[in-house]
Amino acid sequence: MLVGLLVIPTGADVPDIGEDINLRAHYWFNGTLDDTQRDLLHATSGGGEGVTFVEDEQFGTVLDLAGGKDEDGNYLVIPGRAFGGSSGDVESMTISAWINVDAQVPFARLFDFGTESANSFYFCPAIHNIGVSRFGTRAVINNGGQTYMAHYGTAVVVGGWHHVAIVLDSVNDTLTTYLDGVQTAKTTDIPVSFMDIRGEDGENNFYIGKAQGSESTFDGKIFDFRVYDSVKEATDVQGIMTSVLGDAEKIQYDSNALSLGDLGSTRNPRTEDFDLPEAGLCGSTITWESSNEAVVDPTTG
Repeated sequence: MLVGLLVIPTGADVPDIGEDINLRAHYWFNGTLDDTQRDLLHATSGGGEGVTFVEDEQFGTVLDLAGGKDEDGNYLVIPGRAFGGSSGDVESMTISAWINVDAQVPFARLFDFGTESANSFYFCPAIHNIGVSRFGTRAVINNGGQTYMAHYGTAVVVGGWHHVAIVLDSVNDTLTTYLDGVQTAKTTDIPVSFMDIRGEDGENNFYIGKAQGSESTFDGKIFDFRVYDSVKEATDVQGIMTSVLGDAEKIQYDSNALSLGDLGSTRNPRTEDFDLPEAGLCGSTITWESSNEAVVDPTTG
């Protein structure tokens, strides 16, 4: 038997996001729709149901969107003047949030920023893969009939909090997605910036939980929704994710993320050495104990 022990050491070396001048809008959704950043881009509720806040064991008060068709479901609207309008300078963008999915609604948007379906930037926590019965996630940018996407073959699962981040990098022409601090998809050769898809102030539709078109709305809870007008790398995304976690939550996430690969079976066990991780994504240190060190050395694998 091989057992991994995880602890968060005092002064653990985890990414420190500190104050970030590129954080253009920040919605905690902890009982209010207010933006806490300098531009005060407060969100408003849309749809027939309004918005609801509920008490959550992990994050306290969080936003709860009930799903449904866009005319009946609840969603949020960010002011059309957000991110500079057509004369602004926002080309690249990183959007991150904690989400707790109540139902995998195919093609429901976590966010959809643009002027219309043909000119939009959005992320779906769950989509139907064409020709098969399983779900995946997808980030998409549409520009005048051209569609570019970053697709991952597994959807965000129902139940439990997960951190997502979507990065549009107009300098390097890439679109990247992250789930729980780990890169899940990256598409290159995307010759589109955020400036290409937004219009004048009155033309923009910046939605949280709703599509530009008539797709159903997002069904789940949202906390700590952030919009950066810059590119965030993997370590930045990890820092954003862990900044709201306590030590016990960091250990739980690192434990869930542990993987030693294919160890074989009782009848056909793995015989070659393998690497034992010594640190987790959220800053925990990992030590190993083996019930039979002649078979598995807890220091070398």
